[in-house]
Amino acid sequence: MTTIAYHKGMLAADTRVIEENLITPETCRKVHRLPDGSLFAFCGCLEDASLIKQSLIKHMPLPKIEHRDDETACLHIRLNGTVYFTTGKAWVKVEGTRMASIGTGSPSAYAAMRAGLSPDKAVRIAMAQDPNSGGRVHVLRLRQNIRPGNGRVRALRKRKP
Repeated sequence: MTTIAYHKGMLAADTRVIEENLITPETCRKVHRLPDGSLFAFCGCLEDASLIKQSLIKHMPLPKIEHRDDETACLHIRLNGTVYFTTGKAWVKVEGTRMASIGTGSPSAYAAMRAGLSPDKAVRIAMAQDPNSGGRVHVLRLRQNIRPGNGRVRALRKRKP
């Protein structure tokens, strides 16, 4: 399926695409910055994840998802670092930690992050262990001191006196 890892403001994912038992030459960006500056990541079915992402952007309820064998899972990291998880049924707040990992490579990624490695390095380690993860590693970071404005996110700058 994939490996996605988040910790301390950094979200990382592999780019491998698998159809049934075939590793395809295509790649897929699985981590996204939403218009409000929050972060979104997914593993599983691209179509289902796209519907879930659009429901977040449009502030709509989660769409009805037909669950398949390759169940879709998504993470939403809010601007304050709070992590939410869904498989398309309901958003659940991840309590007690600001560390999260989803996908078939998540056990390796969790272990690497608990050993002190960053999410991007954790995904690389998982890619070496998990045949369903591979390709390149995409990384996004939560931006500090941001505010939404007319569909764009602008960094607040300190003015010179």
